[in-house]
Amino acid sequence: MPLPAGDGLAFRHDTSYGVESATVALHMRGASKRSRHIAAARGSLGRPLRDEDLAQKLVTLAAWGSAGCAPQPLINALWAIEIAGDAGAIMPLAIRPMQQQ
Repeated sequence: MPLPAGDGLAFRHDTSYGVESATVALHMRGASKRSRHIAAARGSLGRPLRDEDLAQKLVTLAAWGSAGCAPQPLINALWAIEIAGDAGAIMPLAIRPMQQQ
């Protein structure tokens, strides 16, 4: 059953699709239809982001959300987490500078 999503727009949840996939279908006047199926979204387990794209996503989201922290030191620390002596030491890098004590 389609859910109303706006003027002439409906969302239909289909439990047969995995969470990483989607199909978008446009039903045109005159009964024509155009659709596109994405089996694995970019960034999903089936199509993981490249390291550079993942780092850029953090930079973009930090700016969009006004995180107030410098993303590059956090990115550098996250890439080195496997060799870090204390993984918890990364946490202050994700806090706004004015919140650090």
